[in-house]
Amino acid sequence: MYLLETEKIVKTFNDTGEKLLILNGIDFRVERGEMVAITGESGSGKSTLLHILGLLDKPDSGCVRFNGELAPTEDKLLSKFRNQNIGFVFQFHYLLEDFNARENVAMPRLIGTGNRSESLRIAQDLLSSLGMQHRLNHYPNQLSGGEQQRVAIARALINKPDIVFADEPTGNLDAKHSNEIISLIEELNRDMKQTFVIITHDKSISSRMQKSYTMQDGALRLG
Repeated sequence: MYLLETEKIVKTFNDTGEKLLILNGIDFRVERGEMVAITGESGSGKSTLLHILGLLDKPDSGCVRFNGELAPTEDKLLSKFRNQNIGFVFQFHYLLEDFNARENVAMPRLIGTGNRSESLRIAQDLLSSLGMQHRLNHYPNQLSGGEQQRVAIARALINKPDIVFADEPTGNLDAKHSNEIISLIEELNRDMKQTFVIITHDKSISSRMQKSYTMQDGALRLG
């Protein structure tokens, strides 16, 4: 059984009265513990696909399954499912400027459980495991780009999700910090068996994944 599976995903957008076909019958499968990359030119639809895989958007037709079960469609159930089962890392870290690193990481767990002290404790342990123990009480504007992205990764992991979706997670980083973040993702996959699906335009990153797809003309091809 696949951790994540899609069947014939179709997505269109209207552009000045013209219907544009973005995703054309996408079949996609991810096994538990895999690191998968999706590459493609800007505007190819790879981020649109990720939003559908992560249940942030809905397809026009087709379905998404997690562990063999159809993903929920009701908004309230969707929010709960995402909180408990899915982590997200984006090109822009989207950290809350008025909260320190530990509070930012704790937020998804606090929302899900309502337990502030437990959420902060787990956030502290997680940040420490990612080499951020000296930055727990620092605010986003006091952190480097690489440190901010580590906080974002910790936030994605705090609820022990089945899968983490990362959309251009190194897009705003220099080569040194980019390599550090991808090395961290590889370490999390190796040591925690964490599943990752990564959207990237960088072939040097996709080549480090266990499996790589290319998005072109609304379709996915392996390699």
